[in-house]
Formats: sequence, structure tokens, C-alpha cells
Amino acid sequence: KNKPSPIEAWENKDLIYKCALNRLKYMGHCKPSDILQGFNVTKLAPKISVFKPELSAKMIKKYLNNYGTIIDPFSGFSGRLLGSYNCGKEYIGYDINEKHIQESKEIIDYKQIKNSAVYIEDLITAPIRTYENSALFTCPPYGGKEHWNKDNDEIEKTCDEWIDLCLEKHKCSKYLFVVDE
Repeated sequence: KNKPSPIEAWENKDLIYKCALNRLKYMGHCKPSDILQGFNVTKLAPKISVFKPELSAKMIKKYLNNYGTIIDPFSGFSGRLLGSYNCGKEYIGYDINEKHIQESKEIIDYKQIKNSAVYIEDLITAPIRTYENSALFTCPPYGGKEHWNKDNDEIEKTCDEWIDLCLEKHKCSKYLFVVDE
């Protein structure tokens, strides 16, 4: 939403100064971690949601351990990819954001992951696919927080609408959705 990323903000001395003054005023101290937290709290440079690989692995082991392949239509920053890898599962991820896919491919190459693939794809225009011995595990875009499409304009869908699209487009044996609220 036309805001710099936390990394971009960290390279901007004016934003660091503004955030540091805010943290001193409201917290009484200002460490580098306070500034990073402040970027998000003050909305100067809000962070994106990141699904932790450890949480992914725990959820896969608890709910999806009987399935060989994890399908993820909103692969994002590779948390579920790495969780699947740590559980010895095949992973097929899709995301509309080319940068996310590029970074995921770099992780796959770096870690030499053989049973995973990621593709650029918009769920809205995706074909219907059927997967054997698979589970869909994803975290749909949160309404008003994430906007990724070809022109980066705002496509507002409720969580239920995104889930319905996942169910329509990806025919799997089991589904696990992690949602904001």
C-alpha cells in the first residue's frame, strides 16, 4: 500500500530517525529491534505476514502426516515450503507474486530440495487440478492486508471467498486453512 518494506525503511535515515523518536517517546528506550517493531506499529513500514517453518512442520505432523504432497496456492515467503521439506513431504506451491516465487526457487536450489516446486499463478485464473494423496495447506490473503495481482490493484475477497476458490481449483484429499481471525 505504497509503504516501504522494513528493509527499505532501514536504509532511510529520515524514517529511522522518525521511528527512533517515536520509540523513545512511547517506550523510553530505542534499540534496533525497537525501531524494527516501530516501523510496523507506526505503519511507517508495515511488515508482511510470515508463516514460520517450525509452525508449518508442527501442523503438518499433527494434521497432514498421512499425505505425501502438500499443495499451497498462497506459498508466500516459503514457510510452508520449508515446513514440508522438514517433514519429508513433496511441496507444490503457487503464488501470484513473482518475487516470492523467485526467492522460493532460490531456497529450493540452495537447500537442494528435490521434491518441491513453485509456480507463478493467480488463483482466480488458475485451472482446476486434482492431486492424489495430497493435502492443501495454506494461509489465504488477509482482507485489506495483502494485495498481489498482476497490476497490484486491490482485489478484496473475504477469507471465505479465498477458501471457496481453493476448494474449487484444487481437489485434494484434505484441507488445512490457517486464517487471521
